[in-house]
Amino acid sequence: MPENRAKYAKMAGPDRAAELLEAGGGGRKASLADFGSAIIDEAETDNCHTLQQAADMAFEKAGVKASVGAARRLFEKHGLKKYKCAPLPAKAGPVEQGRFYGNILSGLIAMAKEGMTKLPFMDASHFAHGGFALLGGVWGKAGRFVKTFSGRRRYNVPRSLGFASKELVAVCNSTSATSAQAAALLAKISKQCLFAPVYAVLDKAACQNCAFVKKKAMELGIRLVFLPACSPNLNLVERAWKLVKSELRKKYYSNFDEFKDSINNILYSLPTSLKDKMESLITENIQLYDGIERVNVNSYIMSKTAEAANSGWKMFSSSNIKDCFKKHKL
Repeated sequence: MPENRAKYAKMAGPDRAAELLEAGGGGRKASLADFGSAIIDEAETDNCHTLQQAADMAFEKAGVKASVGAARRLFEKHGLKKYKCAPLPAKAGPVEQGRFYGNILSGLIAMAKEGMTKLPFMDASHFAHGGFALLGGVWGKAGRFVKTFSGRRRYNVPRSLGFASKELVAVCNSTSATSAQAAALLAKISKQCLFAPVYAVLDKAACQNCAFVKKKAMELGIRLVFLPACSPNLNLVERAWKLVKSELRKKYYSNFDEFKDSINNILYSLPTSLKDKMESLITENIQLYDGIERVNVNSYIMSKTAEAANSGWKMFSSSNIKDCFKKHKL
């Protein structure tokens, strides 16, 4: 600033005033100026979670003590932003998922949107009471200890979620998920879907992919559409489970009955008070992993071409979906 330049010139004396003013007042060079490209390259090939981690990395790699603010300015200058990490199933098959979505699931979604069929997504979630025992922090005048539980009692909720209607169907127990529960869930789905063909999308869990459940589905006139292995990203009911668990973690549950009641209340709230969140979650936008590029041993990014096209697989419309189903024996 001009007033600072005049101040420093006065302190330097009349002999150096003109020289200092002409130089523009000098100034300290940015701490990461000489090592910026190296730090950026390291951040793009490593999983850098915080700005402090980037500053520590600068000291480790180059011996430069940099502040968090300096790391932020460096990242902003080179267009680096903080993005949310998305999980990639360890054994996911991107090619198989792309084929399934393009050849089968996209057509089913198109038919469900037009009211030509019912499309429930099935899955079971297992809520462990011990897993929700502790809160991250508690308001009060002093820190406190919260008693944990000696066991981890589970509340099993096999459930289906209709794509277009957002209708919820559940069969709950406190023992274990079985093929009998899966069959009971199919029977409930059948009663709610009397006037349209039903295609139930589900994974290949042992309690679902068995002769007993397949026979029950055939009796009810429900066609089972099994997902490729390790494909939770294709099962839209997983998004509803994520919402339920986020709501469940807002409170501490002192006993198992209170824990179960809270789960049931949240399930009943999904089509009512939580309806807006459900509408934004349960959409036809499916996360696929076509065209991902390796960054390091465990990390990948989506290539620009993949982001533009999302998938290179053919998308079937409702007009020719029947031919596709015959081909895939659905």
